[in-house]
Amino acid sequence: MEMAETTGRERMSQKAKDLFGSAARVLATGTGKQENANSLLPVLKDFGFQPELRKEGKKELIISRNCPILKLAQKYPELTCDTFHTVFLREVLNRPRVTLRQAIARGATECIHEA
Repeated sequence: MEMAETTGRERMSQKAKDLFGSAARVLATGTGKQENANSLLPVLKDFGFQPELRKEGKKELIISRNCPILKLAQKYPELTCDTFHTVFLREVLNRPRVTLRQAIARGATECIHEA
């Protein structure tokens, strides 16, 4: 019985991740592909992220000093931060290797995505 419950939760969790990933792709499609991270900053600003771009060697760091969906992100960071925000950035920048380094929802002072 316990195994069935665990399997059910895992499927539910995967369905939720798929849904949040799909929502991120829809938003990216509506936003349109961006040439580079710098051209994405006005879009993120309009969403309320208070973005900035930093360089770290050859890497670009997309910084969000605000989270406009913080309450949801604090409750479900794996869906909101790890999935929705990260998948959106991957899709809109056409960079499949964008990764999340830290998130406000997990106690950081800013979100940092490495692109």
